[in-house]
Amino acid sequence: SPAAGQRCLRLAAGGEWQSEAVDLSFLGRFRVSGRVRGSGAELRLRYRGLDAFLPEAPVLALPAGEAWQDFSLEFGVPADAFDMLLCFVQAGPGQSDLDDIGLERLAMGSIIEQPAPKPTWQAAWIWHPELLDRDQHRAWFRHEFELPAQALREAVLQITADDGYRLVVNGIERVSTLGEMDGWRTPEWVSLGEVLRPGLNTILVEAEDVGSAQGLIAEMVAVFDDGRELRLQTGRHWQAGLTVEGPWVEAAELGRVPCLPWGDLVYRPMGLLGRARLELGRLPRRVRPGERLVVDLEAVAESAQTQPVAARVVILDGDTVLESSWGRELLFAAGAPAGSRARLSDIGIDIPFGLAAERLAVSAELVGATLSRPVDRHTLRLREDERTYEFPRAEVRMVSGVPQFVVNGKPVDPTQNLFTKPDALQQRNAGATSVPIWGVSLQELGWYETGWDYSSIDRTLASYFAAHPEPWIMLSFTFDTRYHRWWLQQHPEAMCQLEGGETVIGDYHGGRRQVPSYGSAVWREAYSEAVRRLIRHLRQTPWAERIIAFHPCSGISWEWFHWGSQSGELVDYSPAGQDDFRRWLRQRYATDEALRQAWGRGEVTLDTAAVPTEKERREPALGMFYDPLAQRHVLDYHDYQHEVVAETILHFARLIKEETGGRSLFGTYYGYVTHLPESPGFSQGSGHFDLRRLLEADEIDYLMAPVAYAWREVGGTAASMSAAGSFPLHGKLFYNQADLRTHWSHQQGHGKPASVRGSIACMRRELARNLAEGSALQWYDFSNGWTFGDSRLTAEAQRLFEAGRVRNATPDWPAEDYLLVVVDEEQTGAMSVFRPPYGGELIFRQREYLARSGVPHRTVLWSDLQRRPELLRHRAIMLLNLFHLDDDEAAFLRDRVMQDGRTVALVGPVGLLGPRGLDASRSSAILGWPMRLVDEEMALQASWSADLAGPWAAAAGALTGTTQAYRPAVLPAETGAAKVLATLVGGTQPAVLWDDTRAGGRVFWSAAPGLRPEALRALAESAGVPVVCRSQDAIYAGQGFIGLHASTAGEKVVTLPRPGAAVDILTGRRWPEGTREVRLDLQAGETVILRTTGL
Repeated sequence: SPAAGQRCLRLAAGGEWQSEAVDLSFLGRFRVSGRVRGSGAELRLRYRGLDAFLPEAPVLALPAGEAWQDFSLEFGVPADAFDMLLCFVQAGPGQSDLDDIGLERLAMGSIIEQPAPKPTWQAAWIWHPELLDRDQHRAWFRHEFELPAQALREAVLQITADDGYRLVVNGIERVSTLGEMDGWRTPEWVSLGEVLRPGLNTILVEAEDVGSAQGLIAEMVAVFDDGRELRLQTGRHWQAGLTVEGPWVEAAELGRVPCLPWGDLVYRPMGLLGRARLELGRLPRRVRPGERLVVDLEAVAESAQTQPVAARVVILDGDTVLESSWGRELLFAAGAPAGSRARLSDIGIDIPFGLAAERLAVSAELVGATLSRPVDRHTLRLREDERTYEFPRAEVRMVSGVPQFVVNGKPVDPTQNLFTKPDALQQRNAGATSVPIWGVSLQELGWYETGWDYSSIDRTLASYFAAHPEPWIMLSFTFDTRYHRWWLQQHPEAMCQLEGGETVIGDYHGGRRQVPSYGSAVWREAYSEAVRRLIRHLRQTPWAERIIAFHPCSGISWEWFHWGSQSGELVDYSPAGQDDFRRWLRQRYATDEALRQAWGRGEVTLDTAAVPTEKERREPALGMFYDPLAQRHVLDYHDYQHEVVAETILHFARLIKEETGGRSLFGTYYGYVTHLPESPGFSQGSGHFDLRRLLEADEIDYLMAPVAYAWREVGGTAASMSAAGSFPLHGKLFYNQADLRTHWSHQQGHGKPASVRGSIACMRRELARNLAEGSALQWYDFSNGWTFGDSRLTAEAQRLFEAGRVRNATPDWPAEDYLLVVVDEEQTGAMSVFRPPYGGELIFRQREYLARSGVPHRTVLWSDLQRRPELLRHRAIMLLNLFHLDDDEAAFLRDRVMQDGRTVALVGPVGLLGPRGLDASRSSAILGWPMRLVDEEMALQASWSADLAGPWAAAAGALTGTTQAYRPAVLPAETGAAKVLATLVGGTQPAVLWDDTRAGGRVFWSAAPGLRPEALRALAESAGVPVVCRSQDAIYAGQGFIGLHASTAGEKVVTLPRPGAAVDILTGRRWPEGTREVRLDLQAGETVILRTTGL
């Protein structure tokens, strides 16, 4: 045997051998190789889809002969295949022997549109192999090469790095882009002729990764006087180091253009180029905006071609390129001889909208060759199109207790696909679904240093409508000046500042740059004018008739976060920021005397009041709380930080409603009140804790947040970032942005699954979660193709869309079936900015515990509980963070909430912080037990008793709370008739109390944060709230749905709140009327979504 019997088999007549399933999550091309002797052997490929085998089953014949022969069979796999079986079959008489059989993946599939054929990079993206999964670091790269002692005609290097780099050649720095945001998108063209020398030369690159992807790509050509060339490209033969001194290792190759996540990187051909002549075909003289021209090109090579040659058609206004379109094929291949002729037909290009010019020109350009003479320009006269288009009339209506979009009087499911940049493959895949709304991100807003130009916006919108003519469009854009840095340089008075006057401030994921102040009226008015002009331009285009919403953004990562909040910096000490804080103070206090009395400072005035110092803001006087008397100025600034963001959002909401005549929807990212309260620096710095103001505003239609960046893995619970239950109370829609890292993601973490089936499992969980919550889904993959580039995932999005059509046709359960979870967003400003309690256990992780409890629940704001009497119909209420209460709030809690036989659960030092400071008697008055103040650092971790009875028995022996120490706390001095469920770890101090003897209702209190699923189920049972499942899986119950996403394999028992009927909307499996218990045998990661009726 030529390979000593490795991976070998013998096929007798009629025999067959079948492999185990080969995972095809990443599609691509494969090669099966080995050795064979005999005749009649075949390789049959059987592809399996999500649930069944595909009809496509290729048969590949193996070589025949008595002697051993090598064979190598290459094939691509179908885009809808999930796995494959390799079947070797003896189809003819006799037998065949096979040996050393191997399967190799040659290339992964593509999830981005392959660019039109044209000259492109030969280099590979590279990075240090030990740093591929890290952010915020630097790496060094080195390459040495020899040059002969000959005269150079030219030497150039094309280079870029994500996120920035410094290039040193032979010890001389040539260029640096360190600190430039998104500078990698435009590679630098660097002349090296004056620094290269005969003999040994060294290229050294210091490259910086700020966040997300990292990579370096470079390509050099040196042309000698005799016409010879030396070419160099980055690849694994380059050396990579952790410092400038090394140690040096082989660089890791990350892929070649147009690989993810960088796509089709701009490239400029280098070196010696051939010459060619190019001519346009016949074209019309008059055109209308939006009309598509079809252009033919003819070319003649006037010399031998040294590189591949491509052509593109351009539309020009003067010398400005408004539109361009590449031919679908190369004009000439490298090496094409002189005299070669070529023709490109049917190149489509669209006439832009909104042009001031009456005439345009059409021409063409070569890439990879030089023109022997300029291409003639064909003049186009624009026909007048004076029609004004109108936006649809869009609104939010409540249907079956769930928000629904209505457009021009017809209901529209709010499910949405979001794109940040056009990609034809992703658009085609998304267009094959029925998802009715597409989010489209714009960049420069048509606003440039040279003036107003909407051709890029028109081109972007045209590409989406070419892929799918009838989506409803939601436009998003940002005011953060990233695309208008020239404007910020012209208006330094609009810049945000740190206390020391620095204007370069932390941005997203470690990036730093100059940024605008939220307090700047100049900034606000500049972008107001940009939005007005954009809307008026859009009304001149047919796109207006499909645009239903505007989604403006600003701040870090487009999410309105204050600058510096991710980097631990405090803003805003700019003159604009100081002045705007004083404006806010005038609204709050009106007079100098009122301000002096509140702040306790006799010298302060409304004209001299200043933003508190960093030291004051970083040092709460009462442990984890700020002193409401001595630090009122700090507390006021905290309030201002949230209100200025909300006010700015409302300013643009009113503007857009006015410009669209109230026809368009308005929404943005805001209100992460269940995700950020315990995030050091980021909670206060987010500016997100004035959600009530936006929910009560008529101009706001929806708000959005990403799915929580925790528990996203297969079998995890995921979670929403906001108090989603408050939105329908105000007739608003809440969007969960499912920016899932599918198996295609180049980023590790955030629950990235290993396979396409894992990606689908996470998508199904999101539908289950959102149906039970009454929220809407937005699918988003950063236009990297992680979702939309894979037709299997868009097919799943279509299945989920069809399954979820029942969201507005399913009766909700009564309020009595829910545990009402209450959070108070206004507590954030009262707590330590950089050490808020309690390490994530108070609200952040409580979301996971709730999802695993099987208890139907809704999360609302404390302000809604006070203002919405219908919420008091709930018979079980859990209040998580009511530490700072005024007298009216304390009375409402005691006299309204903790009455009527209700079960009320409270956590932590309830009411301890009053208008005048710490007062344990306030906690005593609310809780009904004498409480004592503990003003020292202590870890609030509780050990649950081992001998608990009744519903509490399931929690016996558990540990809850945090091992981190905080102060102050309150603890019971006496427990009265209450049962002690748990004590502080290491002692006998009661820490968790349960009192079911009171006339007004039952009270549960825990000094330790983070109620585990067992305790939540016991609370629910004590109040008569149903528990739908006890399996500790991810369980979502509400709005008439019960979703179960299995964390482990096995039998799961789901109990309906009352006997009724159920159907799994994913499979169609039904349970008849009168069903109370549903038994399911599930694999880990499997999801069931039960729609209940008749309950």
